[in-house]
Amino acid sequence: MLASADGRESKLEVKGDPREVRAIESMLPHLADGSYRITWHIISADGHPVSGAIAFTIGVSSRTMRTVAHSNGQMEMADDEPMLAGAALTPAILRGLALSALLALTGLLGFAAYGPGTTQQQTRLCAWLSVAATAFLAVHLIVWLIHVSPENKLDASIVEAALSRNVGLNELLRLLFAALTAWAILLARRLRIAFALSLAAVIAGGAIGHAAAIDPMIAIPMKALHLVGVAFWLGGLIWLATSDSASADISVSASTVSGIATVSIIVVGLTGIVQSFLFLSKWTEIFSSAYGLTLVAKAAGLLLLAAMGAYHRYSLLPQLDASSAAGLQRSVKREIAVMICVVLIGGFLAYVPTPHMT
Repeated sequence: MLASADGRESKLEVKGDPREVRAIESMLPHLADGSYRITWHIISADGHPVSGAIAFTIGVSSRTMRTVAHSNGQMEMADDEPMLAGAALTPAILRGLALSALLALTGLLGFAAYGPGTTQQQTRLCAWLSVAATAFLAVHLIVWLIHVSPENKLDASIVEAALSRNVGLNELLRLLFAALTAWAILLARRLRIAFALSLAAVIAGGAIGHAAAIDPMIAIPMKALHLVGVAFWLGGLIWLATSDSASADISVSASTVSGIATVSIIVVGLTGIVQSFLFLSKWTEIFSSAYGLTLVAKAAGLLLLAAMGAYHRYSLLPQLDASSAAGLQRSVKREIAVMICVVLIGGFLAYVPTPHMT
């Protein structure tokens, strides 16, 4: 938007700079002598709103021109938007809830589609999770579109601009896969097809957030693996917690889940470390930035989960039988509650600016 000193405003037509992929350009109309200000607003590669302004003058002395204000791009938030650690709270919470439902659904579907002895309760839970994941992702997409708009107002031009960029397309693609997963469960009743669609939704999430903007060739695969690892870890716990405790196969099921959880812990830990290297300029930022401190909270949660998993594997499983299965399931449910909290922190982390952005 171009504004003159007398308050007149005109919209500029913007296009990408063919010589620099990180720049945009616009042709200015003929301007009379005077002072002007160009304000701009974009959606960054990781989905954050960024804005800035350039003030300039025409037909004045060079001394005056040196005093013209110039502001670089800064993350923009509405004054009335609730914030925490530099993150917009409402879309961050919604992303965490959507991610929790989607990851739980994907992991549980994997066990339900290919594991033995799936119960009706587990199938119904898959159906409910598919509806919840689709609903939360849809609401998050709408709130995100409002969040990235210049005045926190949703209109057709903002929707078109946001959804034409990679970050918006990936959000839309993830929502589409989640909706198709619900269709495959509720109407087609094909759990294996539903699992493949849900897994595609999780993988699409790897290209959303900071990974899309910071070393994407490495960060996107690492984040996708990270999410898949969490999905199988969380889904396995839910499958075990909802299995028939009186079944003779409960011990085999528990051992299977424990083995998969162990692999998932390793995958989640290693991919998390790689992403931390990419998103932090130096290790001191772990304790000196909001992003680093949030990362510490997430890491502490993962360590607690690993300790709980070790307790189950080495203390409860060796003496597991039909009479003690119910106790194991109660302990697993507590682990599920902790894990959902960690996933919520992860969803919030996606909205916290990294040190690269501040």
